[in-house]
Amino acid sequence: MENYKLTANKREVPTPAVNQARQEGKVTVELYGSGSENQHLFLKTQEVEKVYQQAGESNLIDLIIDGAEPIKVIIQDIQQHPLSDKISHVDLYKVQMDKAITTHIPLNFVGEAKAIKELGGTLVQSLEELEISCLPGDLIDHIDVDISVLNTFNDIITVADLNVPQTITVETDLGFNVVSVVAPKLQQEEAPATETAEGEAAKEGEKEGKKEEGKAEDKKE
Repeated sequence: MENYKLTANKREVPTPAVNQARQEGKVTVELYGSGSENQHLFLKTQEVEKVYQQAGESNLIDLIIDGAEPIKVIIQDIQQHPLSDKISHVDLYKVQMDKAITTHIPLNFVGEAKAIKELGGTLVQSLEELEISCLPGDLIDHIDVDISVLNTFNDIITVADLNVPQTITVETDLGFNVVSVVAPKLQQEEAPATETAEGEAAKEGEKEGKKEEGKAEDKKE
């Protein structure tokens, strides 16, 4: 697993110069964790955006505060500006390597589904990440989902089907659908039309049958 690093500076609370700091390319940070007091920090915006893009919420990060020894953290949450989507605030969680943590691991879809390649279906992803718990040292970047097992429109991959290391406990409902393939829209529309046509044909057949029965009775009379 790759090593990630963030360099932070302490800030006073309340911070009258928050807006100025943001103009200088910094974001506010809250560091918290079991058995320690919250710390209020600043991080460089470019640095935290780069690390978040690479590490997400499922990788350990070395956090260096004012040049001190690094501590192990994970990104717990971020806030983004509603217009620019730039990160404006970050919550970091200080981990203890001997205590389990709960976080999210992204799913990585691999392979080629026969139901798409040969039947022209469309992939439907119902889940993009798993909620898991494990020791910090057992965190992984992602979990692969092999969609090559989706041969028909009836095939579904659920959380229970995923290959997850034994060191990780999945908190997401095991019965939850992860991914499937749906039939092309045209094919879905043709099915009711075919059923309607068959129904009309059956009705016409019934009418013709009744006419023939009526003629037969007239002849008897």
